[in-house]
Amino acid sequence: NNNNIYYIKGGNKMDMKEKELQTVKLTIQYFKGRGFWKKEVKEQELHMGLYLHDLMDVWGVKVNLVLKFDDSVNGAMTGGGNFQPHTNTIFLYKASLMTALHEFKHVIRCAYPMYNKGISEEDAVSWSHTVFYLAMPRLYQQSLDKGYFIHILDTPYFTLNASDIVQ
Repeated sequence: NNNNIYYIKGGNKMDMKEKELQTVKLTIQYFKGRGFWKKEVKEQELHMGLYLHDLMDVWGVKVNLVLKFDDSVNGAMTGGGNFQPHTNTIFLYKASLMTALHEFKHVIRCAYPMYNKGISEEDAVSWSHTVFYLAMPRLYQQSLDKGYFIHILDTPYFTLNASDIVQ
């Protein structure tokens, strides 16, 4: 068992722009108008797990998931989640798309060192905000206005044309 080994699946030749586009499209598919935040905790965990597994397929990575959205103690201690590279595990303690994206970017950093921009935390913040904003700009702005985000985006990580995102 090589839990600390990251791998890229054979045959997954999408370039980074295509992976970004697929990430945004999956985010729309799983979260836009789906009532995710109104679901029961166990349903949220299942939904998030399916989403993250689909992201793993897009990015050609494998990571262990521990989803415990009702663990408020660890949630408070970690800001909602963390990625532990030594066990190759994402821990999520709250139903937060932003946190899930943030922790998933840490996985991508390990698998694709050439796709890193700057310091790990800043990189993950920028990428997660960009994906969320491109997928659901109105919800992003509402969440920003309500102060739901722990970190704030300085500059977008990547850009896509609106016509690319339309499903």
